[in-house]
Amino acid sequence: MKRTDVLLSITIFLSLTILSNSTEANVAVLDYNSYGATKYRYYTEGWQFVPISPISVTHLGMWDDFFESWLSDESPGFNYQIPIGIWRVSDQALLTSTTLGPGTSDPLLGEFRYAEITPIPLSPGETYAIAFQWADSFSLSENVKDWESGQVIVDPAITIGSHVGSTSPGFVFPDINYQENPRFGPNFQFTVIPAPGAVLLGSIGVGLVSWLRRRRAL
Repeated sequence: MKRTDVLLSITIFLSLTILSNSTEANVAVLDYNSYGATKYRYYTEGWQFVPISPISVTHLGMWDDFFESWLSDESPGFNYQIPIGIWRVSDQALLTSTTLGPGTSDPLLGEFRYAEITPIPLSPGETYAIAFQWADSFSLSENVKDWESGQVIVDPAITIGSHVGSTSPGFVFPDINYQENPRFGPNFQFTVIPAPGAVLLGSIGVGLVSWLRRRRAL
């Protein structure tokens, strides 16, 4: 193989790796095992998290308790419209929110159903809270899984904080930190925002690929 062919192959590989990593979809809670489930009504509940690197949240989701065989829910999907959002804890600002539809209108990924949102960037080192509102009826409320008895796999771009909630009815900032493992519940998808140097390197790689191809065509 010619030296230019080797260089071209290496450049293409590195460029595609850098650029694909900048747009790869991630899921905050990848997988977990638990043996407990709970449900309430009226209140907002969720969990805190801290990004380790800059991220952009693209979807908000909720666990579909149909996938837990020992629960009484016999049909897939949700029993009611579920408000869900992300707050910045430092000033309690609601940064983004959406409403998951009843039934199976929202697409499934794993055991969670997600709604796409306008991407929202989150800063590394900042504490955020993702939470949803329970139904106004206990029987309609969806179950969430307790982590106390199980294990959870978290995407390495974030760290999981405590279980949080509110005592006020409605969709409000979850101002109570229970200092215990979170309940899932809510989840989100995101992409990692690449560092400016990585974007520049990827762009240079793409440019070099184009140059090498033109040179070979001469």
